[in-house]
Amino acid sequence: MEICIDQIANMRVEQMNLVLEATRQTVMSKYAPGEDDLYMRTLELGQVQESDFYSHVMHDDLDSIVRDIREAQRKDKTTADPQPTLDDVKEKFEQALEQGSQEEVVIHEFCDRMQIPFEKISSEDFSAFLRILSLSKMLKNPNNMRGKAKPQPYYAPKRKKRR
Repeated sequence: MEICIDQIANMRVEQMNLVLEATRQTVMSKYAPGEDDLYMRTLELGQVQESDFYSHVMHDDLDSIVRDIREAQRKDKTTADPQPTLDDVKEKFEQALEQGSQEEVVIHEFCDRMQIPFEKISSEDFSAFLRILSLSKMLKNPNNMRGKAKPQPYYAPKRKKRR
């Protein structure tokens, strides 16, 4: 940062740009290449604007500082939990496809969140869990129409039979 404030970096960037521009102008006067010449464009675009240089330097410094702070805060309670990887998500998706009912999916998710190995749950415990979940209004299918007639929309006019 000090080299930016004391304009030492500014002086070096200007010197580099002067050398590139002097080289470009010398080549142009000796060989007269066209404006679209690859080497002329390279010498022209190789010059660095001071604002771009400072932005890049500051960004690198800030990235380093933020990375160090994030690493130090990793174990803090207020820090977000690590996100699952693509392989974790694919594995959970495949497990969900293998499971049967919605209740079984809920039990698997509960076990994953509570870090309970699902394989260690006995069949009695699983049955008890299913009975508990059967009491939930959230897991019941609100569209269960088994044995009921198809409802008529209230806004549809009743059709008259033709004779």
